[in-house]
Amino acid sequence: LLADGSRLPVKDKSYDLVSLFDTLEHIDDDISVLKDSYRVLKDGAFAIITLPAYNFLFSNNDRAAHHKRRYSAGEIKRKSELAGFEIRKVTYINTFLFPVIFSALVLIKIKESLMPVANPDKTNISFSVPKPMNSLLSSIFCFESRILKNISFPFGHSLVCIVQKKK
Repeated sequence: LLADGSRLPVKDKSYDLVSLFDTLEHIDDDISVLKDSYRVLKDGAFAIITLPAYNFLFSNNDRAAHHKRRYSAGEIKRKSELAGFEIRKVTYINTFLFPVIFSALVLIKIKESLMPVANPDKTNISFSVPKPMNSLLSSIFCFESRILKNISFPFGHSLVCIVQKKK
């Protein structure tokens, strides 16, 4: 199904789950998408939303990926509640790697401010990572996901938001 997320061509209360994985940051009117997601969910059903965190991290990577914005936990909570949802969990993710990501991004942003970006269409997924490094990063991320079952992190590179339509 290819459709405008703010006017989904489906009946009210027809879905058990809506997933918005790295979607809202690409859309001008993110609240209308949240409202239409609410409309198509059955009573008591859930939506899972993932988003890039913190506008201060906005960089060429976001421009190349056509992002309109990045989010804070408070912002996605407010927008989800405006759409009618009850918040079940909001947490930052990619927390353990955040110090490394943040440091690298600060250096990249300094470089971008001093000289033109060599290839503005390249994103962070334009580059390959050696297999051992990828395995290490994946292990760290998987370990973090197990911890998130019991707690929420106060900072990170991305956000996960789980919301529920009122019963």
